Amino acid sequence: MPLAADSSGSRLSIGQLVSDGRHGLEVRPPRDVLRAVHLVREHAAAIAFRPISLGNLTYLRDRVADLRVLRGVVTSLRAGASPAWGAALDAILGDLDLADETRDKAFFAYLVHRCDQTGYQRFWHQSATRIPWGPTRLLGEDYETVLLVFGPALGFGDEIASVDFATHLAQAFPHARFEVYSAHPALWRLIPWVAEAVETNGNPLNAIARVDGVVSGGRRGLIVFVNFTGLDMHLGYTGGNHRCGVLEVAIGRGQLWFMAGPDAPIQTGVALDPLRPNNRSSLATLAARLLGGAPGPSRPALALPPAPKDGDRPLTILVNPLTSKNIILGEGDWAHLVLPPLSHRAAIGPVEIVVHAGMTAESLHYAGLVAQAMRGRAPRSVSVRLLALAERDKDAAFHGVLDAMRGSDLVIGIDTFSSHLAALVGTPCLSLCYDRNEPFWWSEEGSLWVEMRAGLDDVSDLFTLLLDHAEMKRHGVPAGLRRGLAACGRFRRALIAARDGDDDGGARVIEAGQAAWNGISGKVRRISQRLDGGLCWPQAARALSWPGQEPERRQWLVQAVGESYFGRICRLFGSLPHPVE
Repeated sequence: MPLAADSSGSRLSIGQLVSDGRHGLEVRPPRDVLRAVHLVREHAAAIAFRPISLGNLTYLRDRVADLRVLRGVVTSLRAGASPAWGAALDAILGDLDLADETRDKAFFAYLVHRCDQTGYQRFWHQSATRIPWGPTRLLGEDYETVLLVFGPALGFGDEIASVDFATHLAQAFPHARFEVYSAHPALWRLIPWVAEAVETNGNPLNAIARVDGVVSGGRRGLIVFVNFTGLDMHLGYTGGNHRCGVLEVAIGRGQLWFMAGPDAPIQTGVALDPLRPNNRSSLATLAARLLGGAPGPSRPALALPPAPKDGDRPLTILVNPLTSKNIILGEGDWAHLVLPPLSHRAAIGPVEIVVHAGMTAESLHYAGLVAQAMRGRAPRSVSVRLLALAERDKDAAFHGVLDAMRGSDLVIGIDTFSSHLAALVGTPCLSLCYDRNEPFWWSEEGSLWVEMRAGLDDVSDLFTLLLDHAEMKRHGVPAGLRRGLAACGRFRRALIAARDGDDDGGARVIEAGQAAWNGISGKVRRISQRLDGGLCWPQAARALSWPGQEPERRQWLVQAVGESYFGRICRLFGSLPHPVE
């Protein structure tokens, strides 16, 4: 939008007017203006560039509400701004006046562009030296305070996936006070090492005062910013003042930005494996580089009452058909996935299917159609009910889903939220996902992932395996399967030992893997052959057996085998108690 004319009569854009410093106007605005523009940009980008569907409409509404709060902040700063920055803020305010839930993504993308036009980011370019991260531990201070600040572009699944990473930090600094600023504080209030969890929904500035306090404390503090893709979220909070340790992690890209203090170089690194890009592995690698060594799983003990015992309820299946991505399954497809394996099990006893209905009228309508399709085809021993959640009480809604997952024998869902939360509480889960999201967790309980492009019959076969696991967990392992499951258990232990650094040249993994491959059913071998491709065990075993391999390549192969369908199925069933070893 043109704002003014120069002496030649040509029109000037916001970016020219501000960054060129024409007409004798000041170039650098107050820090509060830079912060406000940056936060408007981040919240607009969270809407413009993140998938939004009926599964996360509350996310859209929260971000729009945050933009309305930021509009008030920008308005208060407008009065004291210079003419150039005043014109820039007027243009941003004009867009914020029109921002609501009905606007398409292009509107919010233009608001991002509007903020970028001001050239505000160039005022924060650090003059510090930038170097790639080194082989030694990055975090060496004994911090008194660790502040975790989660960005607006993160979905709930992303935050749950971050619990493992954050727990590694808590284990490394057991005497530090951990505070969390998040859109989902109910999650963090369940974690014992979190001293305080503060909600950022409706008050996107509430972390700034606390950030300033930690910065003023110097090197005894560490601020961890967790975002999805960018590495400049910290600038909107610190304003470039880095007297304490500042760390930023971009989950979606597996990137890290770290500055230990004002006189330290900026260290950067990338941990996302280009051949097998998944966020869980990249977060584990980032934790290892920060803390030195290769951390194993760190699923924390949540502050929750005991879960219901198996004998007190029917076999329970939680179905979550909601996702932020475009849904390519029809309502009847869920019945096709879940009901045939149940129909063939006369001895399984009563079964309850709970359909997660979300927090909005739109998600409730869709989940109702899924439940209706299931009721029309379900045998008499199977009941179906909706898990409807109160839209305005997010804490109660979260605890409702959490309790439902803890009270279920297995979960089947789409995309990431279901699998992250199920893994956190230790409930086996089958998650239909996109290949970019596979898999986030190395869980001893086992989560099975299948890409969306797989056939529904493959998904149903994997669901049948989870039913087998649930029955064995309730009633014990049949005598005829104990030897095979014992082999799975040995393979599971070999994979965990190799992952944790007990490298014997891969011999233990090869021996235990071959015994497990020979001991599993033909059905599981066929599933692996269809879905694992080049990681199917016979081919993976040959690759592990090649002489003269570098340890890093062998470690990568072991990790890949552990996260293959064969590896995950063996870890799932190998965790069951059985007397034959």
